[in-house]
Amino acid sequence: MMDNQYQLLTTPLSDPASIAAAYIELTVEEGQPAGLGFTLAVPQGWVYLPQGGQAPDQTTPVQPLALFRPAVEGAMGQAAGAELVVWCALLVREIHAADWLRVWAASQHLDVLEMREVPSAQGQVGDMLAGSATSNGPRKLHRMMALRNGPWLYLLDYRFQAGDPTLVQARQEPALLAVRHFRPLVPAHNLDAEPMGEPVLAGVAPVIFRLPTSWRVVASPDYPAGGSALILTAARGDGAPSGLMLAVRGAPGADAAALENISIAKLVNNGYEIAAESRPAPPIGIATVTQRDAGRQGAALTLLAARGQIDAAPFSLILLSPPPDASLEAWAINRRAFEIAVTSLRPVPLDP
Repeated sequence: MMDNQYQLLTTPLSDPASIAAAYIELTVEEGQPAGLGFTLAVPQGWVYLPQGGQAPDQTTPVQPLALFRPAVEGAMGQAAGAELVVWCALLVREIHAADWLRVWAASQHLDVLEMREVPSAQGQVGDMLAGSATSNGPRKLHRMMALRNGPWLYLLDYRFQAGDPTLVQARQEPALLAVRHFRPLVPAHNLDAEPMGEPVLAGVAPVIFRLPTSWRVVASPDYPAGGSALILTAARGDGAPSGLMLAVRGAPGADAAALENISIAKLVNNGYEIAAESRPAPPIGIATVTQRDAGRQGAALTLLAARGQIDAAPFSLILLSPPPDASLEAWAINRRAFEIAVTSLRPVPLDP
């Protein structure tokens, strides 16, 4: 639910000299689980309180690490009841931090007021302003950012009472400075949250790509001349299907749009309902991407189609997934796997 009076602050309002005088940078390691320490900036007069000291695991995948709050009379944010909680989550599936943040906000019954996604080496970072109603006072706002460090995801949740809407942007400045100075003390060597495989699309001009091993890969017997096709499926924890991808490689000189249209026609022949009209979606790497509404047996689906050329030969990758409003988590996992596959497509290396 959008509310235009509450907007993200994306650039500090204070000048550099004022920021240097008003904030301190902390190295937070004592009281933290091994390997999960970090640095960040907080206003002068704030205190650090360790929280639990437990690392997330598969039983408890989200744990609070630290709480920061004003400890000196008149400190910045005290009048607004401000505090900053740093959480850590263990990811067992590849997902954009931005999509994880959407799932988290929904689980906490927060209304998303404004959100942006910021590109990073590990997918889209999430930056959100969300709100919750309170029973005994003004609406509480949460300025949150979620960012990845390999399988670990850090969530910075800066909370404060909304009060006068004209002051909301200024009250977000400590959150913005905390994020800008945030660094894990131990950078992850492996950036993936789950094991990765490298399926090959064979043919005259073979290509290889990365895909989480949680997806099942089966060669399709129906493929274009001089090319190949793969059927890729994902399942939920209970084994029910939650995602389908079709990956096709054509021969040099073939047309990528034609490959895509043939794949969509085959899906229709197999009982999928797919809208005839597509709409543009943000490009992924070198691929042109479109989106369509789809469905099967009464269940709504979303179709993403990416196509392009590598070494003068076309490729087409199609994803069918539950849409965000049906299963936000399934959509997030499937979208991330699709983007990993598309952006990692490359020619098969020649034998030395």
